[in-house]
Amino acid sequence: GNNPALTFIMQSNTVLTANFIPNPFTPSAGNYQGLFYDVTNATHQSSGFFNATVTSGGAFTAKLLSLGKSYSLKGHFTGNGEASIVVVRSGLNPLTVNLQMDFAGSALTGTISDGNWTAQLLANRAVFNSLINPAIAAGKYTLVLPGSDDSSTLPGGDSFGTLTVDGSGNINFTGSLADGSKVLQKTILSRWNQWPFYISLNSGSGSIFGWLTITNEIGRASCRERV
Repeated sequence: GNNPALTFIMQSNTVLTANFIPNPFTPSAGNYQGLFYDVTNATHQSSGFFNATVTSGGAFTAKLLSLGKSYSLKGHFTGNGEASIVVVRSGLNPLTVNLQMDFAGSALTGTISDGNWTAQLLANRAVFNSLINPAIAAGKYTLVLPGSDDSSTLPGGDSFGTLTVDGSGNINFTGSLADGSKVLQKTILSRWNQWPFYISLNSGSGSIFGWLTITNEIGRASCRERV
């Protein structure tokens, strides 16, 4: 079995054989943060932010932020890195969360669905340490989130903000949107210098989100916005 405990009735003359493998969760333990949304039709209703802590024994606690509300969940990965949880929401369809541990890539992937839509999840593990593995992208940045020329379909006007990344890959963002709203976020930088950008707006009735990449190549940073 893939579960940490196996229960059965012992029969006469039963022979048990146990095969042991190195604990796959030891190198994968840590904090994971990321986003979920429908990659073919990203909308506010089917998107959110995901934060999980995984122990060396494969247990996890997590929170997901969706529609301005935070939901807690916990569970235990099977030996092959799978987990499934149902999250009950008041007045809304429950969420079915299917997780898959990527042992090689230090990431969590999976799907989140309410029965009407299915969003893809990606959460990366915090890997940087200021002493033994400092983040190369550490520093201070100023950025602009360009608005659309057609404000009837996408937000109009430019937004801007300042970003600080410390040696351990911790991100502190403070910004001002085109309508004057002040926003902030604290999260982590992945080993690929990707930042899961997510801001809940208007008491949960809107959001702005997307994967941002810190790079020294002009024109490479990008994001998907939904307000």
